[in-house]
Amino acid sequence: MKTLRLLAFTAALGLAVFTSRSAGQTGFQMLYVFTSNSSGAETVGVVPGPNGVLYGMTAGFYEGFGSVFELQPSGGKWTETVLYTFTGQNGDGANSWSQAIPIVASNGNIYGTTTGGGAYGGGAVFELQPPASGSGGPWTESVIYSFPSAGYGNFSNVIMGPNGILYGYTSGAGAYGQGMVFALAPPSQGGAGTWTERELYSFTGGIDGAYPAGLTAGPGGVLYGVAEDGGDFGEGAVFQLKPVNGAPAGAPWMETVLYSFLGGEAGANPFGPPVIGSGGVLYGTTVNSVFQLTPPGSSGGSWTGSMIYSFWNEDNGGPQSPIIVRNGAIYGLSSLLGGICYGTGGSAFELQKPAGPAGGLWTKTVLHQFYTNSEPYGSFVMDRNGALLGTTLGGPGGTYDGFLFKVDPSSAETEASNENPIPDGICGGDRFPLNRRRH
Repeated sequence: MKTLRLLAFTAALGLAVFTSRSAGQTGFQMLYVFTSNSSGAETVGVVPGPNGVLYGMTAGFYEGFGSVFELQPSGGKWTETVLYTFTGQNGDGANSWSQAIPIVASNGNIYGTTTGGGAYGGGAVFELQPPASGSGGPWTESVIYSFPSAGYGNFSNVIMGPNGILYGYTSGAGAYGQGMVFALAPPSQGGAGTWTERELYSFTGGIDGAYPAGLTAGPGGVLYGVAEDGGDFGEGAVFQLKPVNGAPAGAPWMETVLYSFLGGEAGANPFGPPVIGSGGVLYGTTVNSVFQLTPPGSSGGSWTGSMIYSFWNEDNGGPQSPIIVRNGAIYGLSSLLGGICYGTGGSAFELQKPAGPAGGLWTKTVLHQFYTNSEPYGSFVMDRNGALLGTTLGGPGGTYDGFLFKVDPSSAETEASNENPIPDGICGGDRFPLNRRRH
């Protein structure tokens, strides 16, 4: 493990007390508690579906192989339906120790990745098709791509591009074993047939980056992403990928490093998909900061990177989710790095731009502070009213059963009144918060 990660781990456990300017001023609700006989494993976030429906995946940290589930709101209550349970056999997936983020296509199909299973045991990209309208039957799972061997599917996700093409990345594989970005083209005949995989770029582990850890589709067919390691200083990079004009079909894409991280408090080891904001500005997270990357003012210029907020030395830990940018503010979840049961259980936070001239650190507001075992993790959504909905790894009273929560930044209710706190420093059983670092 690199020195930075040890420092970040130590800093996350520091005794410094961060006082929010609005602590206790936001509304918190526990909407639904997962149980061992429902989704069957720990949840790793939710994504939006139509009409307020949420979808998510579980990871079989302690038992089972994970699942895909649906959460349906009705009359103020939420109902969970397990759409598919992975078996790890017969070529389907097996999901464990992952930050899997599924996507919901316009036709209702769900696509995602697993860390195990598939034809070679290295994980898979799957497609879940809903039953025929009104039939009430089971969803149908198909493996559309198998990662080549063990470990290559870890911490990977897919995104949807034009014409139904899926883009994804691996944390290993590629020509140099440092990860790759690939494309999956759907069958041409109305869903019948096989998907076609094509490698777009293989990372060398040098200044071009290593171990991709997030991908976003930009305008004009351009992809933006982050690599955990590599870059000019070996601390990770933000990159751009695009096809080469005039190149023959199937040729590798051109990679450009937009920014290399310096390490330490200047940011290192980025993860998660970057978010494209107004004016093409990119926002994203490292193990200990939120960064902003501003495009050049003229063609051929350099991108300008800055760490707009540092979590260094905060006992709520560092960023632990993809972020959401809405109305000029940034929202995210934080939790402890490394997995020691100490301090708080993380937080939901908001970042606001500094007043006055451009530049300077943004201001963080803790919207809700979680208790030790109720650690937020994975993707979350923002509803039409601006409330955050996400899931936790653990549950009330020190259980392993996570829950779906809602945090309303505009509410003045007393937060966490129904969460049943656990004393600091105590975890339920021997569970540890999930550490996304790979090496």
